[in-house]
Amino acid sequence: MQYRPTQEELLLAIADFIEGDVRPQLDDRALSFRCLIAANLARMCVMERRMEEWHDGLELDSLRTILDDLPAVLPPTKEARRDLLEQLNSRLARDVRKSRVEMEPTAAHLRTVLKGRLSVTNPRFDADFGWQALEGE
Repeated sequence: MQYRPTQEELLLAIADFIEGDVRPQLDDRALSFRCLIAANLARMCVMERRMEEWHDGLELDSLRTILDDLPAVLPPTKEARRDLLEQLNSRLARDVRKSRVEMEPTAAHLRTVLKGRLSVTNPRFDADFGWQALEGE
């Protein structure tokens, strides 16, 4: 049995309704802006949900370049993946504070994770351009 609409479809319908039907009717610019934010937040929830497991795998693969003794695969549940990544990131933070990691692979890991997160929160943001500007390339 298939349940329709899905949570993602509902969130996208809400975003479209707010942005396409409600927002154009508003004269209050501040309220119109808050509606735009609400629609974007609904879309972000959909993107996070769709890309969550992929991002978690990407982060674990990236952590493998820095830390030893990592599991070969991600845990099957969302909660277990989040717990594992939280533990590993805490371990990485401790190792950074104690200067026990090489900085270049660590910086590359942080860029990878940040680019992944930015691809959800702001898909139009060109993370590569931003890094080049920061590094003076």
